[in-house]
Amino acid sequence: YLRSVVEQFDLCIHTYEPVTALARREEGFEITTAPLAGERRYRARRVVLAIGDMHFPHRLHIPGEDLPHVSHYFRDPHDYFRKKLLIVGGKNSAVEAALRCWRVGAEVTISYRRPWFDEQRVKHWLMPDLKAQIEAGTIRFLPSTTPVEITCTYVALAPTLDGQPIPGAAPILH
Repeated sequence: YLRSVVEQFDLCIHTYEPVTALARREEGFEITTAPLAGERRYRARRVVLAIGDMHFPHRLHIPGEDLPHVSHYFRDPHDYFRKKLLIVGGKNSAVEAALRCWRVGAEVTISYRRPWFDEQRVKHWLMPDLKAQIEAGTIRFLPSTTPVEITCTYVALAPTLDGQPIPGAAPILH
């Protein structure tokens, strides 16, 4: 989708350049960035900041989170072919990763701290596919759960109520 917009409007894209300053000027904007090669300045009539958050994953701060088989980054879905995969989260990144991994043959389970996904915040083209896979049982959904421990052989999930842990609730081993 984004590539087609870039091509349609012949946009000039600068990736991997953290923006350090953005100033409004009479003719548009002045943008200062800090790539590895040193500071750069650009002028533009319009600016789109595609900030994303993939480089700053949400850490769980639980035992086992730093084990070698645990990843905070989504790389190649083919790495999970014929493997069991637990995806924690319920927004765009988690939903898209779940669908992509399932499509290439992973056995996917989603743990989400809420009872269901916020359909206003998940990309509209992903939700129908995700719903269909959950209903068909091809993607397992564990609503109102949050990981509390990761080991080499299992992940312990605790039940939640409205996204918050339930004190004293027994973990579910997955």
